[in-house]
Amino acid sequence: MVDRFVLTDVSSEAIMNVAKVVSSAPSSMIFADIAKSLETRWKENYLKQVIIVCLQLQILQKDGQNYIVHSKYRDAVKRADKDDLTVFFREALQDYPPFLMYADFLSNGYSSQESASMARGIMQISSGLNVVEKVLRIWGTDAGLIIKDGDKFYIPKAEKGLPANYVKDLLEALDSEFQTKMFLINTLSPEVYSCLTTLGLDITDLAKALISYEADPKQSMEKALSFFEAFLSKFGLDIGINVQGKNGVNALVNELFISKKILKNQQHVGNGLGGCRNISAHGVDSETGNEWNVTPQASLSSMLMIPVAIRSFYLYVKKQEQGF
Repeated sequence: MVDRFVLTDVSSEAIMNVAKVVSSAPSSMIFADIAKSLETRWKENYLKQVIIVCLQLQILQKDGQNYIVHSKYRDAVKRADKDDLTVFFREALQDYPPFLMYADFLSNGYSSQESASMARGIMQISSGLNVVEKVLRIWGTDAGLIIKDGDKFYIPKAEKGLPANYVKDLLEALDSEFQTKMFLINTLSPEVYSCLTTLGLDITDLAKALISYEADPKQSMEKALSFFEAFLSKFGLDIGINVQGKNGVNALVNELFISKKILKNQQHVGNGLGGCRNISAHGVDSETGNEWNVTPQASLSSMLMIPVAIRSFYLYVKKQEQGF
């Protein structure tokens, strides 16, 4: 993970202008044509750094030796007005683990420099501290995720009011998602969140499930518990457990217990979530032949246990700490 995150001092304006150009092209673009499209604004060497950042933020993807805009953004960025591009930069930034880690410390009262320093160490960012602090602070400010008040910076509620209705809707959704991610990182702890990113697990699906628990309780619970199952599988593999052929939450939890990686009470917690997974994911109950109805309260309660269980499992496996 040492070289996974390399932050360079490039502007959000340049990032989104590259995205606008590539999304507007009829096919994938080579770097030379991207540089030619933006030669009146930025030099080629600068744009090479912008491309690196676009790939890290998953705004761009490689297509052989060429570049395309990620399908998540392509159509929206292509049709967006210039002033609306910031909204899509924000969407990418609040999915970016180094920024989420930085924002979490900032929201807990640390200075921008302290937050950047801790994020840089925990996430093993190879760029220098001054660059990391400047880039995360300016990007966050540009995206409206950070507000300056005198010499201090803080995480605000998102401002709304851009003219296009789809942009308003997106801002509202992003506001909820960002705040939910901050809650999840606080519950997990920065250390455990860093572990999840190392395992290739993105908390976005878990955050979205929590947001939608009332509108669609059963599907939200299924999505969240699918994340928990993915954690068990990848975490088990990472600590040397044989997860081959272990399908489902209960099978994975029981293997962790049999291998003496977790305690009996943790097995009970995990199996409880396994039961919730079965209720949400299976069509009909094998005993009755009927489907389970899931209330919003049950959905939310089960989902809130997931980050608690993940943290508990991690602490015991890695540090022999009994935490819940």
